[in-house]
Amino acid sequence: MSNENWMRDLPNTLHSMPLIYLAIPGSHDTMTYSIKKSSGIAPDATNVVKILNKIFGPLAKRIVYNWSVTQHLNITDQLNMGVRYLDLRISSKPGDPNLYFVHAMFAGEVKTKLEEVNGFLNVHPSECLIIDFQHFYRFTKETHIQLIQIIMDVFGNKLCVQPNPVTRLSLKWMWSNMYQVIVVYRNDIIFSIDKGKRLWSGSLWPTFWPDTTSVTKLIEYCDSVLTHRDQYFGFITQCLVTPDAKFVVKNIFSDLFSKCARPCNAVVKAWITRRQPGEHGVNVIIADFIAMDGFEFCSTVIALNRKLLGANANPVHGENDQHMYSLPRPS
Repeated sequence: MSNENWMRDLPNTLHSMPLIYLAIPGSHDTMTYSIKKSSGIAPDATNVVKILNKIFGPLAKRIVYNWSVTQHLNITDQLNMGVRYLDLRISSKPGDPNLYFVHAMFAGEVKTKLEEVNGFLNVHPSECLIIDFQHFYRFTKETHIQLIQIIMDVFGNKLCVQPNPVTRLSLKWMWSNMYQVIVVYRNDIIFSIDKGKRLWSGSLWPTFWPDTTSVTKLIEYCDSVLTHRDQYFGFITQCLVTPDAKFVVKNIFSDLFSKCARPCNAVVKAWITRRQPGEHGVNVIIADFIAMDGFEFCSTVIALNRKLLGANANPVHGENDQHMYSLPRPS
């Protein structure tokens, strides 16, 4: 099965499976490959980083760069590998009319990168994406309006309207409506601006951050939050460890790839292979450095969908089906 068109190539039975029950690979802080060593410090950086930048300048930037980049592949290569969930942080810049992706440092310009994503979709009409606008920095109401307009202009009719209930959402349903993009926008402004409901509330796709440097605690956390999964919502599992200030200082001349991702991903791969997708199983799984040698992250996640072929999974629910919705409880 080609990862470039893996949704198209799924068995027909899975085309009618609710999308929130499929196993979908995603990349954590998707756009950080576009950070440069000369990039400016972004507003999401910690106060410690900002102080170091003032004191040490270029040297501090080099250190921050090593701990800010979480992906090496550009966006087109990630999509070709099978990534179908994008994790994004966005910020404005003083004196600059454009918006930028960030992760402690400024990355690429938003509209340009989203146009690259749309280019992939134009060539792959059966592939669908979940694009998650997670965090916003230096944003006003006007900045939100600017970003939402960019999203509408770039993706247009590809934007998926929310079905009710969410379990109606399947690849087959999206294809029948010519939708390719689910935009999760984690700010309440969408309730006053987006009357067409083309921007999804973050509550429909809950995500839980492990916030640990320990791989053992990461696995325990991922197991724990899965037990709270609600079958009528999507679910994002973050299979990654996060360095805190103490960890970075201890390993100041190393980087995120060597000290965090390499030991983490070896364990994560084994954890993923044991998981089951479906109503109470994994859905979206994200990781750092998805192209790491030997990780085979996307293929490992996509392969989980084979387990659904033998499961007695529910079909897509009808229009009038009613369910009581409740959010999963954080650990």
